[in-house]
Amino acid sequence: MIDNYQFEELYKRYYAPVYKYCLVRLSFDRDSAADAADNVFMTLYEKRDGIDPGERIGMWLYRAADNYIKKAYLKAKRYYSMIDGEIDPDDPGDAELFSAWDRYFKDETPEEDMIMRIGESVPEEYRELFRLRYVEKKTLNEIAERLGVPYSTLRRRISKMDLVIRREIHKMLGNSDV
Repeated sequence: MIDNYQFEELYKRYYAPVYKYCLVRLSFDRDSAADAADNVFMTLYEKRDGIDPGERIGMWLYRAADNYIKKAYLKAKRYYSMIDGEIDPDDPGDAELFSAWDRYFKDETPEEDMIMRIGESVPEEYRELFRLRYVEKKTLNEIAERLGVPYSTLRRRISKMDLVIRREIHKMLGNSDV
């Protein structure tokens, strides 16, 4: 059984290495790495009564991190498969679609105009979130505080909003001559 003091010591000792491990494995996606590392330590805390302090805790933490990393990969795979037309940015053909979008707005439209066009296509329920994230460029912590929602809830809302944005981009590109 791990008591609160031991948990705190384990957290201080292992959080940074586990976070760095997750960061590298998740292609330097800081938010996903932080989520994975946080989940590892939440799981450790929840299961602390059944864990022997003499056990190799480091191995346990990295194994738990691997499990959360696998979940993150599956989540990303589901996310991209949900997009109309099965857009996958790792697929060279689909990557061209994303780069065409970037080229179109880079060459033809100022960034502020691009942001306004996309913002107009976002459903009303996401407009405030879109404005804070992409127009005012607030951090996730600042947005969570301003909207009065937990960080994890905010991340889910942003994921849903980003899905809507990607669908809109797909529609715009499918209808454009780009």
